[in-house]
Amino acid sequence: MLGAILLHAALGVVLALLVWSVGLGIVPRRPPIAYAVGLLAVAAAALAILISPWLALVALPLLGVALARARPGPAFTPLARALPAALGLGIALGFLLRPPSATHDSNAYGDFLYYAQKALAARESIAPLRDYLVEGQRSTYVEAAPALLGGALTHVPGFDAFLFGAASLPAFLVAALAVGVGLTLRRVPRDTWLLALLGITCIAYPTWLTESAPVALAVPLAFPLYTLWRDGARRSEWIVFAIVLAIDVVLTKGFAAVTIAVFGTAALVDRYGFRARRALPWIAVAAAVAAAAVALFLLTSSWLADVLHAKFLPADAVRGLNHQLTTRDTQSLAPALLVVGEALLLAALARARAWPFAAAAAAGIAGTWLVGGHGFDITIGLTVLLAVLFFAEEPESLARQRPLLAGAAVTLALSAWFRDISGVRTAFFLVALLGLGLLAMFGGRSARVAGVAALALAVAAPFALERGQTTLYAEDYRIWNAVEQLVPRDGLVFTSETGPQVTGTQGWNYYPGVARRHVYLAGWSNSSLLVRRDELRRRLALNRRVLAGSLDPRAVPLSRTYDGYFAVLPARERAPVPFRRLYRNGRWALYRIES
Repeated sequence: MLGAILLHAALGVVLALLVWSVGLGIVPRRPPIAYAVGLLAVAAAALAILISPWLALVALPLLGVALARARPGPAFTPLARALPAALGLGIALGFLLRPPSATHDSNAYGDFLYYAQKALAARESIAPLRDYLVEGQRSTYVEAAPALLGGALTHVPGFDAFLFGAASLPAFLVAALAVGVGLTLRRVPRDTWLLALLGITCIAYPTWLTESAPVALAVPLAFPLYTLWRDGARRSEWIVFAIVLAIDVVLTKGFAAVTIAVFGTAALVDRYGFRARRALPWIAVAAAVAAAAVALFLLTSSWLADVLHAKFLPADAVRGLNHQLTTRDTQSLAPALLVVGEALLLAALARARAWPFAAAAAAGIAGTWLVGGHGFDITIGLTVLLAVLFFAEEPESLARQRPLLAGAAVTLALSAWFRDISGVRTAFFLVALLGLGLLAMFGGRSARVAGVAALALAVAAPFALERGQTTLYAEDYRIWNAVEQLVPRDGLVFTSETGPQVTGTQGWNYYPGVARRHVYLAGWSNSSLLVRRDELRRRLALNRRVLAGSLDPRAVPLSRTYDGYFAVLPARERAPVPFRRLYRNGRWALYRIES
């Protein structure tokens, strides 16, 4: 397993180089913008392959032409320095969340499983992109870039969709950041320790990379944003890149649009001023892009709007601090650290008169402090990386704002450490790997020491991490492998592995999707059933009746007819008479439901 984890971590580094290099081949004169272009091109190639493997005969040569034109020379030095940290982070998270097998248990959980099974679903069908866990529903194309890339890579022998999310994408993030630093920064920055410490919070916490697979692809979009502010562009270039960034955001983290819209608008005003007549073309383009994005959202994911609600993070921070009077709890301390850190970062940017950056920080704070139901952490992550790039190239501003920046860096880094649910020791290990990678890629006197330290942590990762509570057992792997082998592709499976609560064994249970067979109801919390509670209760009641043998599955209202009906039940339960057992292990049994 360790060899497979290492190979998937290396795959993430190669994929980062591919995205940047393809972009450089398409826009060779604007290197830092290449990431946005390359990501869109590679995702489009993956989509073509998923539509039909024959389209690989067109997509891959086109990528090859772009690669042949690429000249990413300056990027290789930071990447070489950060390579131990990139591989180390991939190895650590891959070991922490490695999937179950026929002989080994796993502590993989939640949305990490969702993105893994979504990649497998994309391999089976991309138009439509089916939700195999809720009968009759389709999965959304919003934030589907990991599913496109992972689904296309399933054609590669030995590829594992779980290790892609656990090892490849974290390594991708560090490698992509290193290439971006090499192509964007024009000098070796001062205070690399401070910048690296602040840069850690370009992600909310380390295991967020596995819980939300699009994050690793979304964070490097800060490089083209920063470059467009710093270097400017012709009107036609602004329009093209606005469209490219909008599509990238839809495919990665949708709420990144908040930062991109606010920062982009403030950058245009900062550079060109605001004159109503000259602004009309920009307003028209922005309105068209926004209308397209809203239309796509309403068509595919409008139910997500019902999840959002008001909150007030500073109140949570006060409650967390009060909790420390009776119980030492690092996670309840994290909101206070987050509030202080974000406020200090905003103050530093405002005092430096970096108004586009301050506007982005203010927008991110508004989202993370006031809106609940969905995480707005990507807005802060992009803002942090933008701020790091700004202060790296503005040493005078950095020197003047050093106290505020140091306070922001320390408190935000501590919040990233304490928020992680993997445990204090494991989270520190992961935070250290990311910080050392940033320190190494920035260069300077500490780069070599950081690289060596990251290499040591990478070697120690498989032996030093605490893997936590077991969530999936070898028997889980074997039962759903049996489903894949014994249930026809057009069969429908009913299972007791669901329920009304959002827990790992009920609404958050996405593991059955690995069988790539339609399940009547399993993990539902990433579907519209999250807000359609009456429909959820109706389905749960029908599911229970089928499993109890009191309802023929052919009498259940379904979206279409299936070629056979099956059930997965705990092995200790007595199955109804119409159920004929096909497979059994110590925990689960698979039955065919006879008519």
